[in-house]
Amino acid sequence: MLDTISMADKLKGDYRKVFEKADMYSSVAGGDLEENDEKIMNLYDVLIQAQQEEKPIEKIIGSDLEEFCMSYFEREEETKEKWYIVIPKTIYGIMKVVFICTLIWMLPSEDTGSVLEMKQNVSPYIAGVVLGFALVFIGNDILKKVIFKSKKIKPIVFYFIIILNFVIGVIISVMVSDLFQWEISSKTLLLISLGYMVVYLLVRSIWRYTTFGTIRRETKEVAQKRKDEKQQTKLFNKEVSDESLYMIMAEGMAKRYLRLQRKKGITFAEFAEKIRKEERQQKKIDVAMILFYAVMILGPAIAEMINNNVFQGLLLGLLLTAVEVPIYLFLKKNTDRSSANSIRIIEECEKKEMDIVEYSKELKEN
Repeated sequence: MLDTISMADKLKGDYRKVFEKADMYSSVAGGDLEENDEKIMNLYDVLIQAQQEEKPIEKIIGSDLEEFCMSYFEREEETKEKWYIVIPKTIYGIMKVVFICTLIWMLPSEDTGSVLEMKQNVSPYIAGVVLGFALVFIGNDILKKVIFKSKKIKPIVFYFIIILNFVIGVIISVMVSDLFQWEISSKTLLLISLGYMVVYLLVRSIWRYTTFGTIRRETKEVAQKRKDEKQQTKLFNKEVSDESLYMIMAEGMAKRYLRLQRKKGITFAEFAEKIRKEERQQKKIDVAMILFYAVMILGPAIAEMINNNVFQGLLLGLLLTAVEVPIYLFLKKNTDRSSANSIRIIEECEKKEMDIVEYSKELKEN
């Protein structure tokens, strides 16, 4: 996803307003997320150039912002998938969730009896489908109007409203599914969900091969072009995000240096050494985090193997890995990013022979 909040910080006045409204609209417009991101990036480039040239915003979007957003994000009607493609694909997504959730529920407990014969309440799945349709209705018929009716709503508030709607919907779905229970054996659920996925993938592969000459969604050339565009979007997002984070970190380090200077009277050289020492300590913490997550995954899995059976232990280990590893990688990525920026800021200060306060001011001015 694009870091649109950092991108918006570089726009002012009406240019920023148009970008923020378009960004909010794209989040509820539906369609392909990658295509929407590409359109947002293209719009950002146009607005940045218009801002530099002081070009009136009306010459870009016309007199009606809502009409512009509708035509910009929803004009390519011919590229939208037909209902007979959308419905099987949607069911396929639901079946993947059912299959994974069934595996999770198959983890043993004292009163489950035979794992495959244990009964499951499928009401939550049905409630989830209803919730999905409800959220689509809210997005299309309510939130889209809120974007343009409210002049003061900000993206962060809008996204909070979306999340809040989702949370409330989940809570209601859980309450409803508890009231109306329809139980089916785990074996039946696994067979139905897995069978549908296999048939769907087989039919889709045959259709793609007869249409594109490959089981991919598109020809190799088109697929490579899409991959290249995705990589460019990713690099652009990283560049904007890194620049914004770098400036924020420099400002934060400058404030910290001033506080330490007032309290302890340290010099910038001492402050720089303190930062380097903290980064060396962070590397030791990183090793400890690896061990921590390894124990979090292997401990319960091995205990399950010993107390029950190897299959259930392996299943638990795979599920814990699927949950814990992404969390670790996310935290590690952000830690590495912050550490690299901290050292880079210190090195730039030393190279320019100025302290962090002067360097932070220089970044703001430029």
